[in-house]
Amino acid sequence: MVEDRTSSASSIEIQMAAPAADPIHHVPSSALICVLLVEDDQVLRAVSADTLSDLGYRTIRAANGIQALAALEREPNIKVLMTDIGLPGMDGQQLAAETRRRWPGIGILFVTGYDEMLTDAHLVREGGFEYLAKPYGYEDLAKVLKRLLGWGINES
Repeated sequence: MVEDRTSSASSIEIQMAAPAADPIHHVPSSALICVLLVEDDQVLRAVSADTLSDLGYRTIRAANGIQALAALEREPNIKVLMTDIGLPGMDGQQLAAETRRRWPGIGILFVTGYDEMLTDAHLVREGGFEYLAKPYGYEDLAKVLKRLLGWGINES
């Protein structure tokens, strides 16, 4: 189910997750974890949101950093910020820095198709961030999110 919320700042889309068919990848049933997905490409945003839903996550979508900050202010249950790095205006790294400053407990996952935007994924992980290169696979996304949420997955 998709619900549109409109505010003076932006339009944010919220997608409720349907139960995932594969219990290995599914989020534990006791928690419906909320992921804020920030992607400026509408098609990639929709595909990524569908993938997150398939994995069992509740998803809020934003097209840019300003919309993302507005969503973070409105929704106290966001556990992960999944952001493209190459956003117009406030880029993903600036968004992550502001998110970390204001909401230090939120996990941050960078996604990008440009490897040079994040030159050392190991240093990103040491800083408490995760990184996935586009295109990323379903399995990789599932593992990284579980690692961000502290569910014991340590492999790269």
